[in-house]
Amino acid sequence: MLGLLCKHKPQHPSASGLTIHLNPTTQHPRFQDISRPSPPPPPLEPVLPPPSSPDTHQLATDSKKPGTMADVSKPRAKQPSSPAKTAYLVLYNFASAVAWSVVLGRAVSVFAVRGPQFVPFAVGEWTRWTQTMAGMEVLHSLLGVVRAPLLTTIMQVASRFILVWGIVYPFPYLAQSPFYTSMLVAWSITEVIRYSYFALTLSGFQPRFLTWLRYNTFFVLYPLGISSECALLWFATEPAGQRSELAKWVLYTVLLVYIPGSYTLYTYMMSQRRKVLRDLKAKDQRASR
Repeated sequence: MLGLLCKHKPQHPSASGLTIHLNPTTQHPRFQDISRPSPPPPPLEPVLPPPSSPDTHQLATDSKKPGTMADVSKPRAKQPSSPAKTAYLVLYNFASAVAWSVVLGRAVSVFAVRGPQFVPFAVGEWTRWTQTMAGMEVLHSLLGVVRAPLLTTIMQVASRFILVWGIVYPFPYLAQSPFYTSMLVAWSITEVIRYSYFALTLSGFQPRFLTWLRYNTFFVLYPLGISSECALLWFATEPAGQRSELAKWVLYTVLLVYIPGSYTLYTYMMSQRRKVLRDLKAKDQRASR
């Protein structure tokens, strides 16, 4: 019995005798036969554009119209000034040029014939109201009637208001100084040229000699006018101090403000001069072609 059991004892198969049979149809793709041709890919369906909606068509049409988003990069033509505005500015500049011509003529003639002490009696009142009318320029700049910078306009008008109403009017004897006459000469020549230039330019004329005077005479007239104004302000500090100590220090403050203010006005005219002369040069080059 023991021998029979030993004879029929099950034998474990060895690893070397193990045989694995794989079905070719179930092999992993990386082990498939590469010699077998792969099936052709399915045909691609054509991708059609979506139907255009009315909004899409309108957007494409509007992009070709001026004033839309597609036309933003195109420069727009400058809107011309209204005839009423132009007529008003021509009249204002013409009247101002005439008024300052009266100041210039009277100041020079009286100074030459009778001396500086008689100049304020001949032209002082006229100068005060002529300069007061120039206060309209602040309103013009504020409302956008003209493109002049508001700060520069206020500085120039305010300084002259101080002279005619705050210095000469309460202390009329200061106007008998030669500095008053030199101040009026500088003011009046500057304004006659400036207002005449603007009146003719707005009317469609631009004489070259007037343009040259407008952007070159300030080299002399501005220092003459500013130095004369500062001299009158300095002379007024003592009588103003007798009335009020505060008024005296206000005038000292105004004199200090003249330092940056004069620089601002002068550099502004320099920049305007460069711009105008550059435009004239470009215009001449285009005309010569």
